[in-house]
Amino acid sequence: MINRRTSRNNKSKKPLIITVSLIVIAAAFIGGYYLFLSNDTNIEENLKTQIDDGVVEKSKITEEEPKVTEKEPEETPVQNSPAKEVSPNSGKTKYTYGSYTISESEAPIEKIGFWFGRNKNFARPNGPISIDTLKKYNSYYIGKNEKVIYLTFDEGLNNTQANKNLDTLKKHNVKGTFFLTKGFIEANPTIVNRMINEGHVVGNHTVNHLDMSTIAAEDPEKFIKELAKTEEAFTKVTGKQINKVFRFPEGAFSERALDYVNQMGYRSIFWSFAYRDWNADWNTKEQSLEWLKNYYHPGAIYLLHGVSTGNAEALDEFISFLDGQGYKFDVVTNL
Repeated sequence: MINRRTSRNNKSKKPLIITVSLIVIAAAFIGGYYLFLSNDTNIEENLKTQIDDGVVEKSKITEEEPKVTEKEPEETPVQNSPAKEVSPNSGKTKYTYGSYTISESEAPIEKIGFWFGRNKNFARPNGPISIDTLKKYNSYYIGKNEKVIYLTFDEGLNNTQANKNLDTLKKHNVKGTFFLTKGFIEANPTIVNRMINEGHVVGNHTVNHLDMSTIAAEDPEKFIKELAKTEEAFTKVTGKQINKVFRFPEGAFSERALDYVNQMGYRSIFWSFAYRDWNADWNTKEQSLEWLKNYYHPGAIYLLHGVSTGNAEALDEFISFLDGQGYKFDVVTNL
């Protein structure tokens, strides 16, 4: 027979045991939780210490992936360009065309119309500007005070007497100087090549036969082109370089224009004898001879226009006349 008291006591102990067990389990759980928190805090502090020491990157303890930043391209080191030579004209405006560059000139821009003091005493005439001033710009209107004559011919029109003049020069073995415009060169390639082949000097008389003093003052680049494009035409026709001597159309010039011509490597050539031979109908052989014979002088630079039939017909007799006076002939490149 079962003891009822013992059975009751056993039933009353069960809730107590369960309660105690739950308390123990809860205590164990709570203890484990605090231990976990403690360990996690120590880990974070340890990582912080390593970050401060530079051992671990900060991004390693964040949930975000570290950002990737594109590396900027490295700049190419700047190379120092070679130092430029400072010219006396440094700081001035420069004008360029083709192979030519000129610096803005400070020379006077006042226009001068070339003239000379004609006389019948066979004396050397004066001009509108002194020989010394002209020499400053490598320019001439007369040669040395010697018995030498420089025959020069301006050519710009197609109704030229150039072949007849060339025949006469060849007969006397005399060399002359021909100043040609671009239009003449292009229209008369055979004549131009004959001039070169027979040993004459060929100079520049511009493209358009304009007032170069005005162009020098207003448009220096155009000034360059007037000479340079004439050169180009000459080279195209002959395969050679033009002689660096220049004649101002109509004798209109200024000191600034002289400066620009000089900067381009040319010599400006004026004259100490001229007359109205540019008018083809104005003179006959007799009229031409009267002018040519009455005004010669030592070092004379004769300006003759190729369009004149009077000159062409008188040239043979005039050369023979000067030979008789003891004169020689030369070209202006020898000034």
